Amino acid sequence: MIKRLAAGAVAAAVAAAVLAAMPAEAKKPAKPAPGKPCTKEGATYEVRPGQMLICQRNAKGKLVWARQSGPGPNPGPGPNPGPTPGGQIPAVIETWGVSTSPYDAATKKSGDIYVGPIGESILGVLAGPIVYYGGGPTRPTDPPNFIDPQMTFIVPKGTKVHSIVSGTVCSVKKIPVTYSNDYSIGIGVSVNGQPACQTDPNTGSGFGTIATWEHEHVMSPVVKQGDKVVAGQVIAEASWYTEQSQLYLNDLALYEIGILTQTSDGRPQHLCPALYLKPSLKDALLADVAVAARAYESNVGRTVYDANTLTTGCITEKPSEA
Repeated sequence: MIKRLAAGAVAAAVAAAVLAAMPAEAKKPAKPAPGKPCTKEGATYEVRPGQMLICQRNAKGKLVWARQSGPGPNPGPGPNPGPTPGGQIPAVIETWGVSTSPYDAATKKSGDIYVGPIGESILGVLAGPIVYYGGGPTRPTDPPNFIDPQMTFIVPKGTKVHSIVSGTVCSVKKIPVTYSNDYSIGIGVSVNGQPACQTDPNTGSGFGTIATWEHEHVMSPVVKQGDKVVAGQVIAEASWYTEQSQLYLNDLALYEIGILTQTSDGRPQHLCPALYLKPSLKDALLADVAVAARAYESNVGRTVYDANTLTTGCITEKPSEA
């Protein structure tokens, strides 16, 4: 776009010339501070030993500095991180958030999941209707051995998403329209008398004290921050991203689950959800997923899922940076 030259533009040009003539010390950039603009996503700045700032996108999609501290409340670069190392996380997941069995050959659905042939234009990088990502490095900050342990389910549009745990809603965060135009719902669980959630004093963003059980890429949330929920309670619908997406055009949607926590030195990380299934329900939940996975393989005529992955529910049992 060609801009018109106005009196204001002339004044700005004069001001710029004056600034250029000033000593170098007067032109130093402003010191990074929480909420201030930054330019390189993922860049970090050490405020003092043990306290870091990281350049990340806020709810409006703008790059700003945010705190990335050690143990304690940490907004981090992920959508809903919590401040505690994974070793303290209880095994309390009671459902996948959508049903995965029984299989109905007439509808080609296994529970809520559509397990018939799915076009490549819809799947893209997804291997099937139950996705154990397992993808390698995708961001400049990812280590060479990075593997994503989260899970995604492809379901018919309008499918209800249920809370995977009983706890408190720590956040209902909007994901920018430039990405998926939907929501991430983070739920916290109280352990040993600790509060289920904390709120970052700088951003107002909530996150789990021990960890955040994530329900990502959902629409039409019916819960709000602070609500108490029980496992199996409807909290939203699966997301079809935008009306231009292949999901929407094919009457499908998806929904992702994860556990977000952080390392002892303050780096957010994702954990394999299947490691934290409630012991009394673990075998049944894993068996239900295997039913859906094998039904999909039968319908498309090829092997998609590794037997060990279906047995354990994890593509990797190692944490990954979020």
